[in-house]
Amino acid sequence: MTKAATPAEVKLMDRLEQIREMLLTEEFADRIDRRLAFWATTSDRRLPLAFMQRTLREILSCSFQDLAHTPGVGPKKMSSLIMLLERAIVQQPMEGAANEATVPQPDSKQVTDGPFDPMTISELVWEHWRQTVRTHGMGQERLGRLAPSLASLPTVIWDTPLAFYLDLSLADIRRLRTHGEKRVRVVLEVFHAIHAMLIDVHPKAGLSIRLMPGFLSPIEDWLSELQLQTVPPTTDEVANNLVWPLLKQLDVDAGVTVVELAKSRLGIGMDVVSVRQQAKRMNVTRARVYQLLEEAYRVMQIRWPEGRRQLDDLAARLEEQGATPDCRELLSSLRELLYPRKFESLAQHLLLETVEE
Repeated sequence: MTKAATPAEVKLMDRLEQIREMLLTEEFADRIDRRLAFWATTSDRRLPLAFMQRTLREILSCSFQDLAHTPGVGPKKMSSLIMLLERAIVQQPMEGAANEATVPQPDSKQVTDGPFDPMTISELVWEHWRQTVRTHGMGQERLGRLAPSLASLPTVIWDTPLAFYLDLSLADIRRLRTHGEKRVRVVLEVFHAIHAMLIDVHPKAGLSIRLMPGFLSPIEDWLSELQLQTVPPTTDEVANNLVWPLLKQLDVDAGVTVVELAKSRLGIGMDVVSVRQQAKRMNVTRARVYQLLEEAYRVMQIRWPEGRRQLDDLAARLEEQGATPDCRELLSSLRELLYPRKFESLAQHLLLETVEE
């Protein structure tokens, strides 16, 4: 004798039939052959694993009874199945590279609401983020330039263009040997930030948007203002508007040790200290001190590659306007720290330091 369906089962059965009627129409042809896993997030619980690799078409071709009697599937898994199918109805996948002119649908904006949480990102959400980067031509931007902090990224992927990720699913990225969960988080944060900023921007509105690290905007604005002035800035103005903001960013990207070494080399906030003295204080070799100082250069090559030219232009302007020697010396030290003219070998550095002392 067949067991009578419970009220909860009847409710699920009726909902499945409603979903089946909707998804099998032409309106939903863009998603019917996608796998169920496409709409799952890592925060979902009690997922019906038996169905995750099946397409919606394959699932909807089965009766409720067949699905419910699948090994490992009970009432809670059936409820999760219905939840994912309902998600497939309200969340529209994007066409990817084949339709670059597509502007994300309004429902994609919901993924930017609230704080960033990588554990709630589904393949669908990731697809929207990739499409935003693709639509606005941001593929050549480097991951390190837009990352929240370089400290969480290995240097080998600082130069990786965002285009590297445009054809990869979340599963593909997590399988990369160079991408652990912390590194994957940074990738997702960068794409999330770009999507949040550009989701409402039409790429053909006659305007363009230039993305840059947040700390650079006030620095470059100040440098632009100086071009309109005939009086040179003071040492304090250079320190407050240029040196300290750059040191603050170095703290974010390279850490406090590099920042303290940079301060002592610049003589800002403290007396100038030689590399020999720095090495003695830290109980390390001078070669190690130079390696740490080199971090400042490597950070700026990613964060502000245009900085060398802009600081060179500023130095020439200070010379023409007759800025004080202290002001020019501070800028010269900053340029040598962040954008050294050439990399000498450590042996040459050590030899030079010995001769000077």
